[in-house]
This record gives sequence, structure tokens and C-alpha cells, in this order.
Amino acid sequence: MEKSLSTAFADSLKEESVACIGEYAEIGLDAVMDDGILKDIPIVSTAIAIYKIGSSIKERHNLKKLLIFINEINNGIADEGKRKEYQQKFQSNEKFRNREIEYLLVLIDRYVDYDKPKMLAKLYLAYLDEVIIWEELTMYAEVVDRFLLLDCKFLISEADAYKTYRNIGAEPILRLVALGLMVEDIGQTLLVDDGHGGLSITSTSMERSKRKERIYKKTEFGEKLATILR
Repeated sequence: MEKSLSTAFADSLKEESVACIGEYAEIGLDAVMDDGILKDIPIVSTAIAIYKIGSSIKERHNLKKLLIFINEINNGIADEGKRKEYQQKFQSNEKFRNREIEYLLVLIDRYVDYDKPKMLAKLYLAYLDEVIIWEELTMYAEVVDRFLLLDCKFLISEADAYKTYRNIGAEPILRLVALGLMVEDIGQTLLVDDGHGGLSITSTSMERSKRKERIYKKTEFGEKLATILR
């Protein structure tokens, strides 16, 4: 009888599994369906059994993404005490954790590259550590699905703001704006707060307008995601 997803996931967090998971995460697609993986990593063997995964290129690709996700989870565990804490969370509410992992597996299936499962792992660890709630995790996971890896480099940068001129080279920033992760700093536009409840035009703001300069900054939503992904 197959283990539940939550039980298999907890078993995959055991210290003795860390080395082999890291090793398997680096192998090529042609070796992903090797029997050793099925025996050594419970969450992989359980996922294969439950979802009847075969050996097509797409299925091997998805299994490798799952391996990378589990490897990143293990790499993010600070110490053995934290590992046991996570295992206890999976053992205490198995039905609820099963639904969580099913959702994560759907997301991993959707992600094309191998970097996004790593980002999802960081989000899930932040959720397990109660840095974010489940609703935030789902929002951020959808964002990760949609943005380009180049855009992520802009997001996780330590820079407080980004300047563009005539929006040249601003495509990554504009995509992050569309996702609610960045916003134009309206305090730096042509009309600025005069400090008396009104708006005024200053020489500085006029000069910025002539240069078509725009300044963007991270939203609170974006800064929180950047902190988790760094």
C-alpha cells in the first residue's frame, strides 16, 4: 500500500536522504527513472505510484524538477531540530498536508525550467516557518510561474529603486510592475506633493520630465517575495 504524499514527503526530509537526493538532482534525464530513485526517495516513488508516471521525456523532466524541489527543501533546513519540527508538522495533519503537496506537484508540473522549483521550495519553507500564510504562498507561486528568470534578478537585487529614461531597457521592470511586484514612484513624477495638501511642479521634476525619467521601486508585496528568494 502506497504511503500518503505527506508521509512520503516527511520521510524524504530525513537526514540520511539528503546526500542521495542532492546527487540525483544533478543527474541527466535519461537516468531519472532508475530504480534506485524509486527506493531511496519516498516522495518520488509515491508520486510515481499514485499518478502512474511513466518514462516519457516530459514525465522524467517533471520527476527531476521534483527532485530539485526536495533537494532545495533539504538544503534550506537549518539544523536537525528544524528537520524534526517539519516532520512533525506533516505527521500531525496528514490530510491537510496531502492537499498542499498535491497543489505543489501541479505547480512543479507547470514550471518549465529547473530554477522555479527551487523558488517554490523557498516559498514553502517560508510558509512552514509561518513567514507567509498559505494564501500568500499561492499568490507568490503563481507569480513565479509567470515571471522570467531575468526579471527575478531585478527583483532580488538590493537596489532601493531603478531609474529608466524613455523606458529604454525597462522591459523586466515593466513586467514586474504588471505582476504587482514593482510600482512607479509617483513622488518622483512631474507633479509632486507641495506639503500643503496640493501638487506643484519643481525645477527638478521638470528636468526629469524632459529626460522622460521614471523611477520604480518594489511594492511591499514584491519586497517580501524578494526577501524570501534571496
